[in-house]
Amino acid sequence: MMGPREWWLVVSLAVGWQTGEAQEPALRTVRSEALPRLERLVNGGFEEGTATEARGWSDWRLGHTYDTAVARSGRRSAKCVATDPEQQRGPMQRIVLKQKRPQVVIASAWSRAEGVSGGADSGYSLYLDIIYTDGTPLWGQHAPFSTGTHDWERREVVVVPEKPIEHLTVYGLFRGHTGTVWFDDFSLVEVQLEEGVETLDDVPVLRPLRLPEGTTVPLADGTYGHWLVRDVATEGDFYAVPWPKGVIPALHLEVRGHREQRDEATEVTLEVRDTTGRDRALTLLFLWPLGEEGVWRWWQDVRRSEVAERGEHRFTATCNAGSNGRISYYPLACVTRGGPQPQGYCIAVRMDRPRLYRLAYHAGFRALYAAFDVGLAPDAKRPSTADVTALAYRFA
Repeated sequence: MMGPREWWLVVSLAVGWQTGEAQEPALRTVRSEALPRLERLVNGGFEEGTATEARGWSDWRLGHTYDTAVARSGRRSAKCVATDPEQQRGPMQRIVLKQKRPQVVIASAWSRAEGVSGGADSGYSLYLDIIYTDGTPLWGQHAPFSTGTHDWERREVVVVPEKPIEHLTVYGLFRGHTGTVWFDDFSLVEVQLEEGVETLDDVPVLRPLRLPEGTTVPLADGTYGHWLVRDVATEGDFYAVPWPKGVIPALHLEVRGHREQRDEATEVTLEVRDTTGRDRALTLLFLWPLGEEGVWRWWQDVRRSEVAERGEHRFTATCNAGSNGRISYYPLACVTRGGPQPQGYCIAVRMDRPRLYRLAYHAGFRALYAAFDVGLAPDAKRPSTADVTALAYRFA
C-alpha cells in the first residue's frame, strides 16, 4: 500500500507537444439507433382506453386527465394542471423486463407547457425508477423539460444498467411547479447488444480494442496502461493517445503526458490542448489492462464485493453533468484475485485536483479504468487546455 512519505520522483516528463500521431480509432463507437431494439412500453400515445383511462397507464399521486383538444399525434394527450407547487401529478407505467444480462434501455417522451413556474429540474421531467433483479434500486434517472411556455419538445433518458433490470417505472412527472403541461408519445426501448459490442463508460463500442505502438504507458509494477480520448459532443470514437506526446488529427488535439512514482503508486497525467479555438467536450480515459487469467472480485466498498464476470462494475452517483451523468462515490476502486498469492489492483484519483470522474472495472477488457469528463474553452483561465491524473498500484 502507499506509505506516508510525500516526496515525488519524476520518472519521465514530456516537454513540448508534437511527436507521435494517432490516425485510426482504438475503439469504434456504435450508435444506439443502429442496434436492434424492442419496444417495451405499451400505448405510448394514450390512444387505447376510455375517456378517463388509458391501457397500461396509472396515476402518479394526484394523477392526470386526457385532453382531446391537444395532442402531438393521435387524438389526445395526458394533461396535468398544478395550482400549487406541492401538488404532484403525472402519468406512470410500470414495465417488467426480467433481463438475463444488463441491456441498455432508452426512454423518450414529448411534452408541451404553458406558464410553468421555476427553472428546469427533475420536478418537470421524463423520469425513471429502476429495480435490478437482485432487488437493489436505481432511482431518479431523468431528463428535465423546459419551463415557461413552449411547444412540443422531446426528452430522452439512456440507462446503461450495471446489473440486469427486473422492472422499471416510467413517469411524466410534474411536481414542484405550477402551470399546465401535456405529455404524449412515450417510448421505452430495450437495446439488444450484438456479438462483439460492449459498453465502455456507457458508450457502445465494437471490439476488438486496437492499441497501436507508441501508446503504451509503462507502470512501475511491470504492467502498462493506455490513455484513450473521445469527443463527446460529436459522439465520436475512442482514440489511443500517443505517449508521451503527440497529436490526434481526427480530434484536432495535441496531447502530452508524464509519469511519476509515488511510493508503490504510479501517477500518470495527461494534458490535452484543442487546436480549433472552439468549445470542446471530451472524455479522457486511462485503461489499465490486468491481462491475467483467474476470477476477479470487484469491491464496491470495504464491506461489499462481487465476482466480476461480465460488463462494467462501478459505484457511482447520478449528477447533472458529464457524458453520462455519473460520478464515482470514492476516489479509488479495486479488484482482487485469490489463489496461492492473492493480488489486488487499485486505480485512484488525486483528491487535491477536483475532476468529474468515474472509476470502474471492465470484465470484458479485463481492465480497470478511470474516465474523466473535461470541457475546453478558448476564454478559460487555461485557454483550450485541461489535464487529468490517475494513479495505479498493486497491493497484497
